[in-house]
Amino acid sequence: MAMTDHVSDNIRSALLMLVPLAIAELAVVPLEMRREIAEEAGDIIAGKADQLMFASDNKPGVLGPMARGFAALAYQPGGVTALGLHACTEPHSECPCEERFPHHPVFGLVCEVKQ
Repeated sequence: MAMTDHVSDNIRSALLMLVPLAIAELAVVPLEMRREIAEEAGDIIAGKADQLMFASDNKPGVLGPMARGFAALAYQPGGVTALGLHACTEPHSECPCEERFPHHPVFGLVCEVKQ
């Protein structure tokens, strides 16, 4: 079953707020640990993606790990683009957001992009 537009929009809106906070949180985390966080987030998302569509009252969600995974990948050269969002921590030549928004020294840059 595919996600409806409003579910995708809500997830994207939540990530627009959560990813910059996670970027700031990961600023003091060593590169190798950020890679582990991204890998762990991928495993959680792959195993529990249905929780994005069908909320569970007693199970931890996927949105937090998704934001941390996005943030960890934002530290990679060129950042990350997925789910209609781009996140990066440093200016780069292919940044789809840089013309519209400046990079923040603590929160990086997260913006919506056309899919």
